[in-house]
Amino acid sequence: MTPCSSDSSIHLYPREIPGDLMFNLLKADLYRMTRPKRLHGYLWRYLVWLACICALVAVAGVITSRESADIVFGDQRFSSLSQFFGMYLISTGVLQFLVCLGVLQLMLSDLKQGFIQTVIDSKRGRALYAVEKIVMAGIWTAIMELILAIALLALFIPFARYDSLISEPGIFLLWMFETWICVWALAVAFIVIASLTRNSGVSYIASLFIISGFVPSALQALSSLTEVMLSLPALSHTLAELSAWLPSSCLAVLGSGGIALVQPAVSAAGLLPGGFGTQALIVSAGWIAALSAGLLMLFRRRSI
Repeated sequence: MTPCSSDSSIHLYPREIPGDLMFNLLKADLYRMTRPKRLHGYLWRYLVWLACICALVAVAGVITSRESADIVFGDQRFSSLSQFFGMYLISTGVLQFLVCLGVLQLMLSDLKQGFIQTVIDSKRGRALYAVEKIVMAGIWTAIMELILAIALLALFIPFARYDSLISEPGIFLLWMFETWICVWALAVAFIVIASLTRNSGVSYIASLFIISGFVPSALQALSSLTEVMLSLPALSHTLAELSAWLPSSCLAVLGSGGIALVQPAVSAAGLLPGGFGTQALIVSAGWIAALSAGLLMLFRRRSI
């Protein structure tokens, strides 16, 4: 099986081996995202946007003190590379936004053009298609995180002392991994939203609400309201606990950099060994598993 010239259709043999089907679907999606002809792949468009952002950042200026290991960016001072990355990779929402665009663009293109029904006509085939999309979301998240990290390093290295780069290699790599799995969990949520709504406007708006951290903020507000106005401490506590067990909440904490990994876990997870690093890993993996199970159930329906 090879991808055809069309951007929206791929011919798969009906009795294709599941492993081959998964591999071919991944190849097709990667081709659509990275298609070099006239730079039509999604990846190249995002690289152009990223280059523009980096140019604006460079014009704004990066001022670093060579007398210390701190990174001074405008009026912000960072004591580590992961803290610098946390601010401009996560807290700004750039990584989540680019992942959202890529995942939704690919998923909505398939759903709107009847790709699933055209390519796969069995429940098992649609289940494999769902698994492939989940894996693809993880790959796309890793690609975006790596590209953004390289772009930030390109701005950072010429001005910084090199001891600030190697002061926390283990924590930095662990922080990058946990950031990746948290954003991957959000990417799977974007896929589920697109599969349920099949509507571009609704999917993008709902995903932007997730990226902005609206859901945990709303749960925290409801928690305060139920405790103060309704005098329901049990419900208030439940809502507060739920907000702490969302990937977007974990990302908000990871935005402070590698130091977040050694902090105590938030809320009832404080009893977990390993502190917040363990909580972020459990929350992200748990949501990926739960959302994946829901997506598999959804894709087993013939009406999809």
